[in-house]
Amino acid sequence: MQREPTIHDVARRAGVSVATVSRVLNGRGPVAEATRARVLAAVAELGYRPNAVARSLVRRRSCTVGVLVPDIANPFAAELVRGMEAEAAAHGYHIVLACSELSTTQEIRYIGLFRERQVDGLIYTSGTITPELQEAFAELGRPVVLAATTVTGPGPALPAVLVDSYAGARLAMEHVLSLGHRRVACLIGSLQDPIAGLPRWQGYRDAAAARGVEIPPEYVVDTGFRLEAAYEATARLLQLRPRPTAVVAASDLMAIGAMGAAADRGLRVPEDLTVVGFDNIRIAAAVRPALTTVAQPMHEIGARAISRLLQVLAGEQPGPLVEWIAPRLIVRGSSGPPPA
Repeated sequence: MQREPTIHDVARRAGVSVATVSRVLNGRGPVAEATRARVLAAVAELGYRPNAVARSLVRRRSCTVGVLVPDIANPFAAELVRGMEAEAAAHGYHIVLACSELSTTQEIRYIGLFRERQVDGLIYTSGTITPELQEAFAELGRPVVLAATTVTGPGPALPAVLVDSYAGARLAMEHVLSLGHRRVACLIGSLQDPIAGLPRWQGYRDAAAARGVEIPPEYVVDTGFRLEAAYEATARLLQLRPRPTAVVAASDLMAIGAMGAAADRGLRVPEDLTVVGFDNIRIAAAVRPALTTVAQPMHEIGARAISRLLQVLAGEQPGPLVEWIAPRLIVRGSSGPPPA
C-alpha cells in the first residue's frame, strides 16, 4: 500500500525547507511568489493533504471559513464562492457554505452553526447588515469580512470588499447616452437596497442629469433584481408612448428578462431597443445578442475577501476598511444607436 506523502516529501520536491512549506500552507510569514508557486505545485503533484485535526490542534484553528450567501443558484453568488474557494485552498483552508435565502432567522441560525463548527472566520455576502446580524457576529467571536456588501447603518464597521455600484451605473448610462439615446428606462432592483439598488439608481440618474437628460418617473421601475419581474416591467414600459429606446438594468438577469420581453413583442435588440446589464455573469456573453454590461469581478471580490480574512487572522493590517473594486464597461451586441 502506497504511503501518504508528508510535508518532508513536499519540501524535497519543491527544493525548500519544511518551514517554508509550512509558511506557504498556513498563509503566514513572507514567502517569495516563485517559491510559493513551487510549493503549491509540489503539493498538487504529490497529492499532499495536511492532517486537518493535527493542524487544528497545533494551531488552535480549524482551517475552515464559514461563508454565508443569499442564493447559491444566483450566478453572481456562485462566482463569488468560486473565488473564495480558490483563494482559501491556496492557503490550506476550506470553506463551509450556507445559503440564507435572505432570511435573517436563517442567517442567525447558520452563524450559530458556524460557531459550533469552530470556523476560524466568516465571510458574509447575504445582504444588508441588520442590528440582529451585528449581534450574531459579536456572538460568533471570530473575524468577519463582508463581500459584495458593507455596513450602512449603526453598529461597528467591518472589513469589506465590493464593487463601486454608483460608478458602474454611471458607466452604463454614459454609454447609452453616447449612442444618442434620450428615452432611457431604468430597472433599478430595489431602492431599499443600500448596497446595489440605491447607488445604481443614483448613478443612472446623475449621469443622465449631467447630460441634461431627464428620466420620467414612469421610466423607473423597482423590480427587486428578479428576471421575471424585469420581463413584466419591460413589457409595460414598451406599451408607453413614447416608449423608451433603451433599458439599463441593475443586474444581468434583469437585462436578460428585458431582452426576452422585447423579443416576445417583435422588437429587435439593439435595432429597436438597447439593453445594458450589470454584473457580467457568464451567461451574459452567451445570450444573443451578447449583453453589453458593467463587469464587477465577482471571482476577484471573493478571493480578496478571503485574503483580507486571512490577513486579520494573521494579525496583519489589511489596509483600508472598505476595499472598492473598480467596475468596467464591456460593450457587446445588445447596445446600439436609437431607431431612426
